[in-house]
Amino acid sequence: MSSGVVRSCPGGNGIHISANGGTLSDSASGVNTVIGLGQSVDTTLVFDIAQKTWTRTNLEAAITVGFADESRGRYMVCAGVSALLPNVTLTVQGAKGRVHFAASLKEFNDALRLGPGR
Repeated sequence: MSSGVVRSCPGGNGIHISANGGTLSDSASGVNTVIGLGQSVDTTLVFDIAQKTWTRTNLEAAITVGFADESRGRYMVCAGVSALLPNVTLTVQGAKGRVHFAASLKEFNDALRLGPGR
């Protein structure tokens, strides 16, 4: 039975990126970033790793994209992926590279606001 209320997507409106490196005893840090519907992200990571090993318990990562709008026809569009690794050891040797990540929901949000055919 529908309550007539549109609930937001699990990650909320916008792009939600989160990561948790394990328990406090792992000296881990967490990331929890939300990029709103009118914002964008454009970043490049450059790395050169001779050798590095990490051991973590409960390594978690997730990215979700969501729109929810009650004023324009009551809809939700949600997509996401998440991973949980209960015990993980990662060893990286001789890794060099560049990762470019860019994301924006502005054009999609603007198109929804204008409506079909505009």
